[in-house]
Amino acid sequence: PVCLFTCLFTCLSVYLSVYLSVYLFVCLPVFVFTCLFTCLFTCLFTCLSVYLSLCLPVCLPVCLPVCLFTCLSVYLSVYLPVYLFVCLPVCLPACLPVCLFTCLFTCLFTCLFTCLSVTCLSVYLFVCLPVCLPVCLFTCLFTCLSVYLSLGLPVCRSSSDPLGQEVLWALGAGCRNISSLQVAPAHPCQQPTRFGNRCLQTIGRCWPHIRSLSVGGAGCGTQGLVALVRSCSDLQILELERVTDLGLQVATDLCDAGLKSLETLILTHSPVSGQAILHFHSVCENIRSIVVEVSVADYFEEPDTEESRHLFGEILTTLKVLQQRPGLFDVLTVKAEGFC
Repeated sequence: PVCLFTCLFTCLSVYLSVYLSVYLFVCLPVFVFTCLFTCLFTCLFTCLSVYLSLCLPVCLPVCLPVCLFTCLSVYLSVYLPVYLFVCLPVCLPACLPVCLFTCLFTCLFTCLFTCLSVTCLSVYLFVCLPVCLPVCLFTCLFTCLSVYLSLGLPVCRSSSDPLGQEVLWALGAGCRNISSLQVAPAHPCQQPTRFGNRCLQTIGRCWPHIRSLSVGGAGCGTQGLVALVRSCSDLQILELERVTDLGLQVATDLCDAGLKSLETLILTHSPVSGQAILHFHSVCENIRSIVVEVSVADYFEEPDTEESRHLFGEILTTLKVLQQRPGLFDVLTVKAEGFC
């Protein structure tokens, strides 16, 4: 028992002395260093991930203006006394324009930099832009349309959907200074009567000082034309396109209602009579040009028959004779489509 106990005690002492020496001076430092390095790296990576994903978008827009304001305050607290009591009395006469430009540029740059921060840019992209963009586009288009129409350029003529009274009211509400308007329906038209007397009356109410006008269509009657001429007393150029009736009675009614300032009368594919042309020329004192452009289909429903062409030839001969009369030679121009 004594020998066995002594042997075991000796072996245990040697083992512990060797193991503890190796563990304490080799393994333990390596283990501790490894654990500390792993822990620090993990914590740093976690903190950076949380900071970059959460704190940075929130803190940067708040901290940036505070930092700028602090720097500006310190800068001004040091710079202003020196500037006010030393530089300003000496340099003010020469440096005032330069200082104003520098301050303005600095202010604009600071405002621009602040507005381009993460929060402002996000608010602008996701809040302001969807709201303001349609309004700005509509305003821009409406302004361009107003300028386009105020320059007297023609409105687009559609054969499938000609202008109606509602569109004319909308144009009249936003474009009050139109001086020239071309709104006669295109030919052939799917809705030939949509542009009618009510449209003519609307034009007279919206633009009483219009100077050049082109209207027409199967829906334009004597009542609408008379109302238009009575309202637009400054009319200088008038084009009537494809008006169904332009006889002597219609010419008399139009001249009685107005046309005192008329200088140019254009009758395009409107069945006008020679007596009506004579009446226009005799009553409208300022008239300088009458242009008549007609075809067989303007006078007859069956233009391909021999009788229709013969009768149209007589009408055309009458207009040519009128063209040779004194006073009308330099005024009247006759154009016949598809007829020699």
